[in-house]
Amino acid sequence: MDLQICRQSDHSSFPWRIADRCGIILTSENESTNQPMTKKTLIPLIGAFLLAFLPCLTKAQEPFRCGSDLMRQRAIEADPHLLSYESQLEEFTRTWIAEHRSERVDDSTVFTIPVVFHVLHMNGPENISNEQIFDAMEVLNRDYRKLNPDVNSVCCGFQAIAADIRLQFKLATIDPLGHCTNGIDRIRTVETFVGDNGSKLDLWPRNKYLNVWTCTKMENGVAGYSQYPSDVEGPNAQHDGVIILHNYIGRIGTGNEGGSRALTHEVGHYLNLQHVWGNNNGEGNAPLHHMSPDCGDDGVEDTPLTRGWNLYCPNDEASKNCSDSIYENFENYMEYSYCSKMFTEGQDLRMRAALASGLGERDALHSAGTLASTGVDGITDQHCTPIADFYCFTDAVAGNDSTPQGTRYYCIGDAVRFFDNSSIATVGSWQWTFQDGEPATSTEQNPEVAFTTGGGWKTVSLTVTNDQGSSTKVDDYSVYISDAWSFIPGAVQEDFEAACSDCSYLSDNYENDEASWQRATNAGHSGNASMRLNGYDTYGITDYFIDDGANDIDALVTPTMDLTWLQDGQITFWYACATKTSNLDNVTERLEVWSSNNCGRTWQKRTTIASSDLITGGATTDFYVPGDGPDWHQAAIDLSTPLYTDHVRFKFVYYSSEFSNNLYIDDININGTAVGLPEAQVAGPGLNLVPNPTDGGVDVTYTLPGTGVGQLRLVDA
Repeated sequence: MDLQICRQSDHSSFPWRIADRCGIILTSENESTNQPMTKKTLIPLIGAFLLAFLPCLTKAQEPFRCGSDLMRQRAIEADPHLLSYESQLEEFTRTWIAEHRSERVDDSTVFTIPVVFHVLHMNGPENISNEQIFDAMEVLNRDYRKLNPDVNSVCCGFQAIAADIRLQFKLATIDPLGHCTNGIDRIRTVETFVGDNGSKLDLWPRNKYLNVWTCTKMENGVAGYSQYPSDVEGPNAQHDGVIILHNYIGRIGTGNEGGSRALTHEVGHYLNLQHVWGNNNGEGNAPLHHMSPDCGDDGVEDTPLTRGWNLYCPNDEASKNCSDSIYENFENYMEYSYCSKMFTEGQDLRMRAALASGLGERDALHSAGTLASTGVDGITDQHCTPIADFYCFTDAVAGNDSTPQGTRYYCIGDAVRFFDNSSIATVGSWQWTFQDGEPATSTEQNPEVAFTTGGGWKTVSLTVTNDQGSSTKVDDYSVYISDAWSFIPGAVQEDFEAACSDCSYLSDNYENDEASWQRATNAGHSGNASMRLNGYDTYGITDYFIDDGANDIDALVTPTMDLTWLQDGQITFWYACATKTSNLDNVTERLEVWSSNNCGRTWQKRTTIASSDLITGGATTDFYVPGDGPDWHQAAIDLSTPLYTDHVRFKFVYYSSEFSNNLYIDDININGTAVGLPEAQVAGPGLNLVPNPTDGGVDVTYTLPGTGVGQLRLVDA
């Protein structure tokens, strides 16, 4: 199936397991004979329970919202032949287990699986550290080798069948092109805010690597999902692998102990394990604390029938939900009880069968040739020289988590934090240099710097070194520092008619693709020029193969402005936009307007123009150029007190779809009631403005020292 596990909780330490099961202890007179009840055998209940049923409620949390049924239904509707593949894999699994069951006890062979992590990020905390990924690998290997200490507290006789799966996972050291790697592929992309099959960028060959993608958000609010081997055949092969939220990776950084076993669960689905209650992610009419209204089967003989436990870890007696005589395996990794700590021997056989099947090419993952070509066989393992990379970073963004958090805009003297984003190897030392920086150099991994001069872009360089060598990156456009005086004073009236009127307007092309904000001279609201986002060409290199240019984000950033003179202010602008589709359900574009009162260091969203209002030019498959009149609509946004200051910026953020066409913006104006213009300072008899402040006309007088001719020139900003 497609979607497998649960949505992210609003709680920062949302548990995937509860080690002590809420502290409830259940004993019997002869625990050694207290064996798990299977679907084929009923073992008599032995001993008297010392504790009566006690409900074990978790903290107040919403039930899981998972999308496997919906996603699987979508996949089957698109390709009904998937049902045939699933049937083939089930038949293969039954036959393989029957033939190899007796071999399991004597088979100590440990399979190695090469792994690559694709970290989808937009310069925010979702760009998790190497160390967090290393920790996630440690948890994964611990759980699949039955090395987790809490397995010793498994209840109800299931400890006797808790299985060492005999799998180890290793980060690849050779990439698909034969180059050195540390198995961590960092991809700067707005797909981190999407989290669906279209976000699975840069798939490494699935017959050699287990691909894992980490992201910020996921479709339908889930925490992660993976496909069964049978669901990634044919065109669906590009969707193979695990995709999961970054805060469910490892126990450090953005991860936590409670969420760290989500990856264990997802890899179980990747290896053809269902949830213990069956092939779904829960149903809305399930009883309280349960995932399904009916007792379900997962195709594994030694996991009892169950309705599944949802955000609830029962005590032993309470676990006998589907039968008064059968304990349920609520501590299984494929449960949602949040006290998972084991796989069974039957699940081990099912996963081994998946690794023997050609469906999903799982049988090639652990071959000697694969291990050698991916550098995880202990012989061909590579050790790399790091590739230097960095960016400046802030996590102080108001609004929503679908907007890139990094910023390149600061005032003189602001603390600018730089983030080491070096790749393919662990770095041993760092050497930074900062143009006009204080300090001017640093050897910290992620230094904080203030710039002493403004006036534009600053050059920053980073050299990273380890035992294999060093590399350097120089960025002449790393950070933009506004001068103390480099802002527009007074009212703003920008029509983009001047040949370089857009020079102080900045463009943030988050996907680094063909689409960006540029001055157009063939269309305008009040003249012949405007700023155009060529949404007609939103395709990037990967977009041609993955998502047809959808989900692109581009921002037009204004110069800094001085609005200290203003009250009851308003920003207005005119826009024109078209789409390529006449199907309104496919029109998802939107334009957001954001503001900053500190040169662009932090932002607050002011308004959103939804697709229903944004599309003024209708549908056309041609390169859209607006005409006069009806194609142009005006937007007006009232300004608030925090913006009546200097160093104010605005930005216009456009979110595309695969059907986007061009967007134009023109005549950006800021006006309101003037609360006083600063008096001109001149030597001797001089200039007077009367009245000041004014809400209309003003008399300009200049006192001359005697009779004569004077000249007065008025110059705009």
